[in-house]
Amino acid sequence: MKGWNRQINIKRETSLLLGVAFFIFAGSLFVNSNLLTFITCLYLTFYMMNYFYLDKVGNHLYISFKDKKAKIFAGEESTLTLIIEQRSFLPIFLGRARIGISKNIEFLNGDNRRIHMNQIDIPFSLLWKKEIRIEIPYTAISRGTAVIPLIDIDIFHFWGLGKVSFSKESFDYEVIVYPNKAVVLEMEKLLPKKSGHSPHLFSLYEDNTRVLSSRDYVNGDSFNRVHWKSTAKLNKLQTKIHEKTSQLSLLFVIDVHSNNLESCLEGIYYIISHTFKHNISFSIMTNVKKQGKPLYLVLPPGNGKKQIQLALLFLAKITSNSVTLNHSVFMKMIHQQSTNFTHLVLCLEKPWIEGLVIHPSLSGYFLHSLNDAIQLETIKRNGTYAAENMAQ
Repeated sequence: MKGWNRQINIKRETSLLLGVAFFIFAGSLFVNSNLLTFITCLYLTFYMMNYFYLDKVGNHLYISFKDKKAKIFAGEESTLTLIIEQRSFLPIFLGRARIGISKNIEFLNGDNRRIHMNQIDIPFSLLWKKEIRIEIPYTAISRGTAVIPLIDIDIFHFWGLGKVSFSKESFDYEVIVYPNKAVVLEMEKLLPKKSGHSPHLFSLYEDNTRVLSSRDYVNGDSFNRVHWKSTAKLNKLQTKIHEKTSQLSLLFVIDVHSNNLESCLEGIYYIISHTFKHNISFSIMTNVKKQGKPLYLVLPPGNGKKQIQLALLFLAKITSNSVTLNHSVFMKMIHQQSTNFTHLVLCLEKPWIEGLVIHPSLSGYFLHSLNDAIQLETIKRNGTYAAENMAQ
């Protein structure tokens, strides 16, 4: 078993008998007893065969899983298929596989009381040149990614005189547990208005990726809207004029240290599940710090089924243990990125939202738990809550 740590354990009594056998052998030569010599040689042969079996039985044993990755929603059940293949001529009569997995996965009939991982012990036997597949049922308890940090394989001598143990850390297997979906109240705020319900003589939003022309800069214009080429040509500050559009776009902002993180992620999944029908583009940004540019973990804008699949994977891998940006940097990043979208949906703590200034062309909302549902609250331009019941 290449890449595995191996340890052979011979029972103490067997090793002590080996020492006694040598003394008996020496005595048999002194007294010239053929019977004692025969008994001693028989025991030594038995001991060497025992050690040979333990030393060689695992050399051509292969452990793998049917799939490298599994995807499941929280609360669902599935199975893990363990494949054990013996390619040598030595049989395994008494074997045991011990598998450990992350705490958000629980094995059926396993040991789920440990602090750092859940475990299960699986006895097995295997003849030479054979393969077995063992189905291990499990339940996904909570959102996140689960890995197998440890696998132990114990092969016992069939007379119980010792065992050989193999162990390997960080096995190549991952279970991705997607968040569940929680109903978001007042979801219609983020959806396109029906014909005749909200008449306009012009397009509602700006596409910040398309610049039509420029105009003179006035106080209050965002600094990142300055048209530098026109400014250099006219020798005075110019502001970009973007193409108008009625296409909705959403930016979800997540603080991974938020107290209601799980509820927010369930609400976000509910919202993005409606984006495909209405062809709404969305992006997700977090305050998780990473190397390179941008400085934070982000799902780029997109729409369609592929984007929803990427979003589910993105949400599943978010963890509160990540290193994060400091408050001021994150607020600056939100302000810069939000201008490229029409709607801003926040999963932040109350003090952060109260200090956030929403761009005039942007509709801002905040997700918070409300009984068994998620409430979508409108944020005023100065960053405060529009709803009076937020004190609850």
